[in-house]
Amino acid sequence: MPRLTATFCISLPPEMALEIETACRNEHRTRSELVREALRAYLREAEFRAFQSRAARMPETMPAVDLVRRGRRRPRSVKSS
Repeated sequence: MPRLTATFCISLPPEMALEIETACRNEHRTRSELVREALRAYLREAEFRAFQSRAARMPETMPAVDLVRRGRRRPRSVKSS
């Protein structure tokens, strides 16, 4: 059966490694869990920054472009009863 994860070896400054170990103990989580969560958050932010960058190059006549440029989401439509 193929492995469902990939393993990475990284180098960290000793102070950061100590911070990670402390966070793991305080949160009762493994290093892998902590690093996965941090990478997910980073990748979401990077994707959003790329989206904002693309939106900044769009013509201003497009709906909601200004909201995206300012980091806001378009308000949801309210259904009338």
